[in-house]
Parts: sequence; C-alpha cells; structure tokens
Amino acid sequence: MKEMKRHGFSLVELLIAVAISAIVMASVIALMGYTSRSMNSTQKKVSLQEQAKDAANHISVYVQEGNKVTWDDTKKLLTIEKYTVDNSSKKAAVDPSKTIYSFYYYNAAAQIICFDTGADAAKGDALIGLNAVEAKRHMLVDHVTQFDCKQDQAVENGKQMLHVSIGLKNDDVEYVGKKEITMRNQ
Repeated sequence: MKEMKRHGFSLVELLIAVAISAIVMASVIALMGYTSRSMNSTQKKVSLQEQAKDAANHISVYVQEGNKVTWDDTKKLLTIEKYTVDNSSKKAAVDPSKTIYSFYYYNAAAQIICFDTGADAAKGDALIGLNAVEAKRHMLVDHVTQFDCKQDQAVENGKQMLHVSIGLKNDDVEYVGKKEITMRNQ
C-alpha cells in the first residue's frame, strides 16, 4: 500500500493554533485597555493642572494690582481692594469711596471657586450666601476640593507674599496647584 501524503493541519494542531491566537489577542486587548485608561487619567490630570493654573493666574492678576489683600480662613474668602487715584488735583490722592473690590470664594457645596468684582464691600458676604445653583454664575473653576491662602513677608525682598493653594479632583484623579504671588502695591 502506498502511503498517503498529508496536506493541511490536524484537529489538534488547529486547536493549539486557536488557543495561542486567543492568548495573544487577550493580551493585546488588555494592553489596549490599560493604555486607554492611562491616557484618560493623564488627560484628566492635565485638564486639572490647566484649570488650577488658569485660576491661580486670574487671582494673581488681581492680587498684584490690589492695594490690600485679606484672607478669611473661616469663610474661605479672599478679598482684594484696589484704590482708585484722583488725579484731578495737583496732588494725586486715594479716593476711598471709589475702591474696587474683588472677591474669590470657595463654595464647598458646589465644589467651585466663585469670583466677583465691584465697588461694594458687602458683595463678598453676598457671594458666600449664594446657593450652589446661583454660585455657578460666578464660577471661576470647578471640581475644587480645597482653596487656601496664606499671607507672609518674603525674606529676600521684604514684600508681602500670598501663597495660594487650589486642590482639584475629577473622578479618581487629584491635583493640587500652588502659586506664590508678590503683592506689589502693599
């Protein structure tokens, strides 16, 4: 009898090839899932960093131009006073009736930092009294878990400094942004 030449794969060889292919495909899918989660987490962190930086820069502009900065830790209220100067007389004088106030307030219920500005010092307390829905109209940044400020004197130049710390959290990603601001007009 003549021996027949076999062409193709046996059932066992085919099952082994399918099993190996399944293991490779499962590994590739798991790697893609990990990469996707990692990329999503990184994008959230970058977004939080940008929000914290933008908020700190916004605060920095007003603090640097302000004449008086006060932080109320119990209310979580940063008040900045900017005095306008009356140049109509030969001697420039500060006109306290034309003081412009800027306020930053942490609304814990809405997890936002609110901002408002105007010529009324009572606006700061009014901002604190807003409910979460009303406060969103004054929102500077959201996803906030912490807002703290600390004032002190800089050692090297003797100028007043404001240390701002903004903590943000989005899902499982957290970020705390810090900025030191020199108060020029103090």
